[in-house]
Amino acid sequence: MAETRTTAKIVFATSDMHGNPVHMSEKTWGHIEKRHPEMAGFQEAVKDAVNDPDGSRDSTLSASCQFYEAFGTGPTSTGVRVLVGYDDISYEAGTTRGWVVTAYPPDPLIPSNVGPLKAR
Repeated sequence: MAETRTTAKIVFATSDMHGNPVHMSEKTWGHIEKRHPEMAGFQEAVKDAVNDPDGSRDSTLSASCQFYEAFGTGPTSTGVRVLVGYDDISYEAGTTRGWVVTAYPPDPLIPSNVGPLKAR
């Protein structure tokens, strides 16, 4: 899941709500625009959701991933959900690095691999 950090061109770098450095590569942004074309032009919404989310959710697929959500931003009224992968499970301690895996506007009618919302 991890990208080669030495060769990836970076769209943005920020920190998450725990203080971990998080980046998004051009490759990931290309994936987001291809799979979720409504996200085109919303890189700042993705960055803001990672840096200052309204809430977070655990991934049910990996203990080293976390979803961050921001409401009232992005291409739809449901906001933006961003999946961040981390080098290890210590992300809540702020002692690891992360990268954006994907981002999309959540659809409340489609089940997904996320746990319950944890308010910030």
